[in-house]
Amino acid sequence: MTSLGRLIIAEFLKTKRSMALWLCLAAPMTVGVTLFMLVLGRGSSIAWLSVQSTGIFMWSFFMLPMSATALAALIGQIEYTARGWSYLLVTPRRRAAVFAAKASVALALTLLMSTVALLIIPLAGALADLLRVGHHVTGQFGMTHLLVQGGKSVAAGLALSVLQIWLALRFRSFIPALIVGVVGTFATVVVYASKYALVIPWALPANAIGADEARSISAIVIGLAIGIIAFILMILDLSRKEFP
Repeated sequence: MTSLGRLIIAEFLKTKRSMALWLCLAAPMTVGVTLFMLVLGRGSSIAWLSVQSTGIFMWSFFMLPMSATALAALIGQIEYTARGWSYLLVTPRRRAAVFAAKASVALALTLLMSTVALLIIPLAGALADLLRVGHHVTGQFGMTHLLVQGGKSVAAGLALSVLQIWLALRFRSFIPALIVGVVGTFATVVVYASKYALVIPWALPANAIGADEARSISAIVIGLAIGIIAFILMILDLSRKEFP
């Protein structure tokens, strides 16, 4: 196993000391419960396509940006709280590898959250359909549609995920990363349907799953491009920073 691989495993094991793994379940469950209540309380029939689209939109529009913000803050505080930087950065490892491992774990857990959300969405719809009286979820469940839309959301969300972990690792306090994440998420509410949404990373996942194909592709390409560039800049920046 490579040195980076061992670092990634070590960083993943550290997340057990935080609430990061619980967040990976709690955030998707929030979407599942909300979707369940919406479908159950609807007074008429609803198509499976609508159930899936509603669930993915709730995740991409609000929960993904907010949960990525919270996850990054939790991971960033692991070393700061335990004063682990003083030990971690004097070991015979390249600094770049340390930060790449931490960022990789954060991105992997964000992907895990999205995967759990995609599993919970149909379960919430099916459970609500089972309990509904008189009206049912109609049509066929489209797994392909669910996976494609989920993939678009994850790809476009790379930018916001990298930016959040960068902020969380760079600052000792979790407040800057939290403020940026909250402001970015609420900015999405304001500019979601406007042309400016494609320059705000937190708005890209919701735009990636929209009906406008050209806008969707643009959101995905921009999200991936910003994410890759930000990842490289993050490693360069953190490798030069002096940590307490």
